[in-house]
Amino acid sequence: MLRVEHMLLITMTLLICSCNSVVKKYHPDGHLQVTYQTKNGKVQGLKKEYYPNGKLKSISYFMDDKLNGEYTSFYQSGNTFENGFYVKSKLIGDYKIFSDSGYLKEFRVYLNDTIQYISEFNQWGQMTREKRALFYTSDNDTISLGEVYSAKVRLAGPRPHYDFEVFAGFSNNDSVNSLEAVKMEGNHFAINFLPDKIGKHKVIGIARPDSSYTYSDVYTFVHYFYVK
Repeated sequence: MLRVEHMLLITMTLLICSCNSVVKKYHPDGHLQVTYQTKNGKVQGLKKEYYPNGKLKSISYFMDDKLNGEYTSFYQSGNTFENGFYVKSKLIGDYKIFSDSGYLKEFRVYLNDTIQYISEFNQWGQMTREKRALFYTSDNDTISLGEVYSAKVRLAGPRPHYDFEVFAGFSNNDSVNSLEAVKMEGNHFAINFLPDKIGKHKVIGIARPDSSYTYSDVYTFVHYFYVK
């Protein structure tokens, strides 16, 4: 009976060992290139990559073959190159890119692997470019005649430290003749129109920064709604 129990224990140990392994790959010159662990054939936990000269190239974390956790890459000098965070192989939140000399070159904000915001900097820490994603949401894209059409427009990223000029207008199957000023509060501005015709209407708008902030992009949008 004891012998059978020992046999079962050895069998279980062999099964566990066969499901878990440490993988090491090498550069043509024999230096370590990458090391990571697998479980049931999938990459799990810490993964490290190396340059041919042996310097650390990147550190990342995996769960079931997907990037999951902090990711950091390095220049051959050892200084940080990139730093971000993944959830199921999708970038989430802040992502930073540095120069080899150590200053922040680019700052990004991601949501589900999609860039929401970018700012670029020179070696003196001055911003040289800024770009934001624009989101347009309406309460209802089909309204009845006599109802007010309402929508909200949001610029992604941190609250601007400069003023935006926002203009918007709408038409009924015609070109928009004029754009009216819209007040912007923080990253948001609201538009409200009272159509006097049934049919398809086109909303257009523009949000541009104060003329003294030439590094920021100008944002435009086009949207359609219907009046029945």
